[in-house]
Amino acid sequence: LAQAEGLAGESLVGERRRIYRDVLVVDPGNLAALRGLELANAEISRIELQQKQQSRKNAEALLLHAEQLLGKRPATPDNFARARELLQESARQSPDFTAAVAQLEQLPQHYVDIIRQQLAEENYADAERYLQAAIVLAPQNPELARLREALDALGAREQIVVPISF
Repeated sequence: LAQAEGLAGESLVGERRRIYRDVLVVDPGNLAALRGLELANAEISRIELQQKQQSRKNAEALLLHAEQLLGKRPATPDNFARARELLQESARQSPDFTAAVAQLEQLPQHYVDIIRQQLAEENYADAERYLQAAIVLAPQNPELARLREALDALGAREQIVVPISF
């Protein structure tokens, strides 16, 4: 017990808990060890809660940065790729943070919107670039498959050149 009580600081709380448990194996009725174990468990719970709260704050900051990148105009595949990385890190840091997961799931739709915009503006090369990046992200997305077909059809039309002779 003296050894456990001599260990101070958050980094050693796990070791204190281990010592108190060892004492209780030998002497199950040891009140000092029981009380020490209670305190160590409470401190570990407090530390875990603080870490979880900090992870959540970090995840929220990452989400905010990702949202800024997704809203940045002109949009670029690099911004989308970086936003994806930030969202993945946000979800990793705080797995119960559903907003990051939801944004990750919506990321292909951001690409679809930008691709449609590029097609409407007849920026076919940019639309193709976005589409290639989006397909890497969501290869099974049916909306992207339809856009692929549309771009392919446009590409085929652009390649047909009818010479005009007078």
